Amino acid sequence: GGAALAEGVVLDITGGPIADAHVRVGGDRWGGAGGTCYTRSRDDGTFACWVQPGGTRASARADGYTWGWGQGVASGARIEILLTPESSLGGVVVDAATRAPVPGATVRLSGEWGPSGRVFTDADGRFRFTHLAPDRYRPIAEIAGAYGEAAESVLIGLAQSRDDLVVELHPAATVSGKVVVKGDGGPGQDCWVSLNRDDGRSYNDGTHDDGRVELAAVQPGSYEVSMWCDRSLSLAPYPPVVVGTEPVEVVWEVDAGLRVRGTVKDEAGQPIADAQVWARTVGGDPRAARAGAGETTGRDGGFEVEGLRAGQLEISASAEGYVDAPEPTKLELTGDATVELTLASGGVVEGTVLDVDGHPVSGPVTVRARGDQWGARATARDDGGFTVRGLQPGPYRVTATRRGDALRKPGTTDDDLQGERVTVTAGKTTRVKLVVEAGGGQITGRVVDSDGQPITDAFVKAERESDAAGTQRGSALRDARWGWSKQPAVTDLDGRFVVDDLSPGTYTVLAYRRGGSEASAEGVAVGGDVTLTVLPTASLEGTVTGGDAVPREVAITVHEPQRGLARTEEFFMTGGRWAIRDLPAGSYNIAVKAVEGDAALEKVALAEGEHKTGLVLTLAASVTLTGRVVDGDTGEPVPAMVVMAQPVKGGGRWVWRSDDDNVSDASGRFEVRGTAQGKLSVWVWPKDWGASDYARGGRVVEAHGSGAVDIGDVQVLKRRTPRGVRGGDLGFTLTQQPPDTEPEDMVLSVASIRAGGPAARSGLQVGDVIVTVDGKGVAGADAWRYWPLT
Repeated sequence: GGAALAEGVVLDITGGPIADAHVRVGGDRWGGAGGTCYTRSRDDGTFACWVQPGGTRASARADGYTWGWGQGVASGARIEILLTPESSLGGVVVDAATRAPVPGATVRLSGEWGPSGRVFTDADGRFRFTHLAPDRYRPIAEIAGAYGEAAESVLIGLAQSRDDLVVELHPAATVSGKVVVKGDGGPGQDCWVSLNRDDGRSYNDGTHDDGRVELAAVQPGSYEVSMWCDRSLSLAPYPPVVVGTEPVEVVWEVDAGLRVRGTVKDEAGQPIADAQVWARTVGGDPRAARAGAGETTGRDGGFEVEGLRAGQLEISASAEGYVDAPEPTKLELTGDATVELTLASGGVVEGTVLDVDGHPVSGPVTVRARGDQWGARATARDDGGFTVRGLQPGPYRVTATRRGDALRKPGTTDDDLQGERVTVTAGKTTRVKLVVEAGGGQITGRVVDSDGQPITDAFVKAERESDAAGTQRGSALRDARWGWSKQPAVTDLDGRFVVDDLSPGTYTVLAYRRGGSEASAEGVAVGGDVTLTVLPTASLEGTVTGGDAVPREVAITVHEPQRGLARTEEFFMTGGRWAIRDLPAGSYNIAVKAVEGDAALEKVALAEGEHKTGLVLTLAASVTLTGRVVDGDTGEPVPAMVVMAQPVKGGGRWVWRSDDDNVSDASGRFEVRGTAQGKLSVWVWPKDWGASDYARGGRVVEAHGSGAVDIGDVQVLKRRTPRGVRGGDLGFTLTQQPPDTEPEDMVLSVASIRAGGPAARSGLQVGDVIVTVDGKGVAGADAWRYWPLT
């Protein structure tokens, strides 16, 4: 209860204050401070907002800059938000046949790092996006009955502006739908409708007040319909929507469903506000759309969940500072019902995170208390103090991380257990002190091109290289590429950079332009100075052929496993031509996905600065995988398992559905449509993960031919721990596998054995290869079994 002051500052990349920035402060992504506060930064860049106590997350935007974000604690940990100078992108939308400009078209940007809003073309058909971060972007435009995409994506650098893009609109069909309530015919509200084609293309819209859904420009094909409603019940499966060149009108019925009202209280009977309540029906038809909804309690602890299906209902609540119930409350729902949920306050862990010199560690620092029930987390304050609430009684290990990196005890390695062990008692506070390595280290350097000239818009990250036994070389580079939690440094006008606040160790330093060129150096020690030379980029270019017909739209995925680089780009109405530019040298797997089929090329060598052309991808018709999901112990069929398939190499898109034939039925049977031919990884996991006794399963298959290809049985194993309970610590680690390892070549080799741990007393030795667990094979392509078995 009560309010706390969240304070922070908005800075530019040079450290200067940004005044009058628009700032939004709310709870962090895992919960924390409740409510949302809006304010503006002062002349010195600082801001303050009153929110509920706890973890906070703030975002800011200012004229001439991109948006940025930061996290902290209200009160106690100041939030720092860094903004980079904005880039902009513009162009014109024209009719493909007449070349006339098209006013009033909606334009959006597809970027590697996410979409960037929507704008409308003016009377001259022109559009412009501002506040853009450096990235690779592709404009997409539509208007009722017409659709188009830029022929290629473009790379925009820091503070760069382009206004020369052209988007051609081609005829498309409109789909006008209406969601109505079965029986009274009233409009279905708060529904989200999605049309999904086998190749992964989808169209989505939420219902308007009158229940209507408007999709302005849909490409030809047959689309499965999925629907999610907050306050009513989807009656899926719905008939497919077949789209050609003419407008389509369709009506979908939903049911009012049943309602559950209730309150969430603590052990003393006091209401808990801002608790998250989730209700769902379980069991029944495995392929039926799941009926469930969530609500947040009001000040009186009350909630109301609507649109529920009759049957067995599971309902649970969670709130910051309280213990989640080990099992949801269950009831047989035959009509509207009332329920009262109680959350225990549990125990508390308080403490400090200090370095070896007794100083607080600069943040944001996240502290986690992990026990059998997974535990909870909190953000440390600027003085190093923290409070983790809502813990079930029992043993916990308390650890700290900063921007995703473990804060280690002095003198330890990544193979050692970090943190401290504590025992939590209900209604009591347990104290702990975490002493970690000192931070404050720096790596400096310069980023230049192949002529030695400075690159002034490069982002730079430093990723600590693990000293754990069995770590694969290059893993830090791959982690740096995909890490989201670290704020990168930006080079200045001389190409220089400083990456600061580093813990002791050696680092891989990566300089990159988002979606473009890059350079890296491994083994850079803290305190070092390094020059990173960005070499000329390369490109891959070719055509996609599909027999007699030229594909209208294709999606090309390139993957360089050693670098951990992957990029997917789409090409629309290009006559099958495609080009992927600004690539580093490497060995690439290439895959294409289209309505007409799939194709792949493996290990395409690309040299520095090479522009490889003439690559031909010949589409082979997709197939439908059929088979059965069975229990790996008993051979009995397992229903309600989602089955997905993807080429082992070459990438390609997963096509996601959860209310279709790719969910195993009562006999375990499934169908996965639109699957590429060749060597495939087939993965299986529960449709309802929380309610299922099963873990993930899978196998590698070869699929060739046409139409339906039966792959036989796919095994899945039961979980060995109850849901919500973590597995135990076995006291050893495994050697990392090279990123391009074939499934049949997977080897589970022991990399390290921790002294005093369970494995140290078992006779297991470093270098031993694990081939069975409890008599079940885990070698090669069966390696997936190891994790559910242990």
